[in-house]
This record gives sequence, C-alpha cells and structure tokens, in this order.
Amino acid sequence: MTRRKHTKIQELPEDVRAAVNDLLAGGRTYGQIAEYLKGAGHEVGRSSVGRYAQDVAEAARELGVITEQLRPVLEKIGEQPNLELGSVAAQMGLMALIGFLKSQDIKDDTKRANAISAVCSAAAQLQRSQAVAEKLRLAEREKKEKAERELDALASRQGITAEVVEKIKACYAL
Repeated sequence: MTRRKHTKIQELPEDVRAAVNDLLAGGRTYGQIAEYLKGAGHEVGRSSVGRYAQDVAEAARELGVITEQLRPVLEKIGEQPNLELGSVAAQMGLMALIGFLKSQDIKDDTKRANAISAVCSAAAQLQRSQAVAEKLRLAEREKKEKAERELDALASRQGITAEVVEKIKACYAL
C-alpha cells in the first residue's frame, strides 16, 4: 500500500495548520497535538500528526538544501548587481515545478497530460517574460548610452570640464 501524498492535517484550515506547526515547534508530542485537534473539532489521529510532522521536517530539509544552492547565486548577485534576480528565480521556480510534477503519482492519463500541459505553459510563459525583460534591459541600456553621448557632446560644445561631466554621469548613473 502506497502512502497518500497528503495528510489529513494538510486538508485543515490554514489557521489550524499554523497552530499545529506552532505546537510541533514547541516540542509537543503527537498525542498532545491530536488531543488539541480533537478539542478543536477535528478528528485526526496521532499517526496522522506523525506523518504530517515527517512532511514538515522533509520540507525544512528541502528548504535547507535550496538555501545552500542559492548561496552562490546570491553571492554572485552581490558581485554583479546587474545579474537579473527575476530570471534566476523564474528558472528555479520552473525547476521546482518540474520536480513537483515528477514526484506526483499520476495514474490517470488525462490528469498526467493536463499536468504536463501546465508545465509546458508555464515554461512558455517564463520564456516570454524573460524575452520581454531582456528587451526592456536593452532599451534602458540604449537610453543611457544615448544620454551619455548627448551629455558628452553638450559638454564639448559648452566647454564643461571632464570632472564636471563625470560628476553628472555619476549623479544620473550614466
């Protein structure tokens, strides 16, 4: 018998799940948490609480792995502020979506096809948004370069010193 992909606790309202998370973090036993839930009107057994706690622990481990994987990216962004964080985040989101799809045990062909279609649509949307972002970056760079050329020409005609021109460029990030 395979374990289902979600627990009873995941089906509970968000505020109840938040309370369960707080109780787990506070070191309460699975039995104590099950009693709390029973008192709140939810019939959830100790073993369901245990399965949920395992899922939470696994998610925490995955978050730790992702954090470690992100560390070099964030360091690189610190070194190169022009590196597009949105692009990095979008790629990571797509990777997570593909990973999620792989983890699902989808037996129904129609559901599997719909899930694959959703991933493909997300990938296409990601590609379109990255293309638009790149066009915007290019247009911004061209505007800056044009402004810099016009400033240099004006400075040359007006006899403005190179030192003043550099201060203006610094002020306007040219």
